[in-house]
Order: sequence, then C-alpha cells, then structure tokens
Amino acid sequence: MVNLDILLSAVETSMFLLPELPGRVEWLNIPGLRGRISAGSDLFANLAGASTLDGVSADATVHQVYDLFAGQNKEFGWVVGPLSTPADLPRRLEGAGLELAEEMAGMILTDLSVPIRVNPAVRIREASPADLEPASFLLASALGIPPDGAHLITEALLLSQGTIRGRVYLAYLENGPEPVGYASMVYLPGQPVVALYCAATQEAYRGQGVYTSLVARRLEDAYRDGFRAAVIQAVRETSAPICRKLGFAEIGGLEWYAWFP
Repeated sequence: MVNLDILLSAVETSMFLLPELPGRVEWLNIPGLRGRISAGSDLFANLAGASTLDGVSADATVHQVYDLFAGQNKEFGWVVGPLSTPADLPRRLEGAGLELAEEMAGMILTDLSVPIRVNPAVRIREASPADLEPASFLLASALGIPPDGAHLITEALLLSQGTIRGRVYLAYLENGPEPVGYASMVYLPGQPVVALYCAATQEAYRGQGVYTSLVARRLEDAYRDGFRAAVIQAVRETSAPICRKLGFAEIGGLEWYAWFP
C-alpha cells in the first residue's frame, strides 16, 4: 500500500513533471512554488502551483508570477491544491486579477489490478514519436486548447524520455482509420505511482466508452511496469464521475485559477 502522504503530494505536484524543452518550455525559478513558462499563451503550458508560501511572502510571489506572464501578454494558470499554502491563497490570486476557471478532484486508485469493463469496439494503441503531429492535433481539437500548447505537451511526453518516462495513447472506434481519443500518463520518479494526464475524446464519439478504455489501458500498462497506485486531477463535471465509478477515491480538491490577456 502506497503511503497516503505520497499520494497527496503526487496529486499536488504531478502536473509539474513535464520536462523543459529548451527555448520553448522552461521551469519557473521562483522560490516557494513549482511552475513553467512556454513560448506561447496557454493555460496548461504556462502554469504555477504546489505553493509552499507563507503569509508574508505570498502576495509578493503572486505578483511576481503575474508580472512575469502579464508582462509578456501570456495567459497562465495557477492550481491551488490540498497542500497549497497559505490557506487564503485563492483570495490573493483573485486580488491579483485571476479568476476561477475549473474545479477538479484530486483522486487516487490504490489497486491497479482492479478489472474494468471496456467497450470491445474501442481499440487502443500506444503512440510513438512518429504520431506527434496527429496526436497533438487530436488533443487540441478534443480539449479545445491552442494547438501550440497541445504540441508542447505531447512532444514533452513522447520525445523527452531521458528526463521522465511518459506514455501517450490513441483510441480508435471499430476499424476507423483516424484516432478519436487521446490520453497520457507519467511515472513519478522514485515512487510506485503513475499520474494519469490529460485525456480527451472527440465530441462526436463521446459516450461510447473511449475514455474508460483509455483509463483501463493506462492502468494495465502501469501495473505491468511495477507501479501500484495512480493519481489523477479529474474535472468535476466530466471525468471525475467516470473515475469514481472505476474505483478512484477523492482525497482533495483542486482549483484552477486563470489570467487572460
């Protein structure tokens, strides 16, 4: 059984495991938080969070992050998780001009061998570097995010295997030639924990078990690789109810704040 404190930390910090891509994605070098800044304007590629700030330093740090992104006219996000400090950080973010954009559930699964019933018409395959362009296009289209941001995320997962171990998957319905679903995951360094990353299904193909099949395949592969627990930041209105039915349990809420130029 993986220690609950490790899982809670993974819920809070796993969003910041994507590696740097020189000249395009760099980690924020700001004490008291984790984050990254990209060459473009995108809420996921430009992200701060996992803050360990105190009441004295919080306002100055919030404004430092704001000035960094706003000075370049880039939208950015800040995720407040169950371990984020100070406790009144949401009020401070709103005072700096950020607004609540999404509420998520930090969820865990501690038995990756649990059987999950899937739609046999859904076929899953792992993506390779040769799939970078179509996979990026699919992620952008299905999630409604900027293409540049989707490309950066997918490239980091597919091509930076020396820094982290990430895997990307594509889903197909029946014998259709084009993928209709995308999902990814990252193995936490030094821990038997896998973080399920962004997953999305093209709108026309939702409700047919594509998302569930993508969850099942990732858990199966992670378990086979020796990992024993999974964490996910699930959007409350969409993926969280599905994950709950699959056996995930919530251990803390996350709030995604955003600033738009």
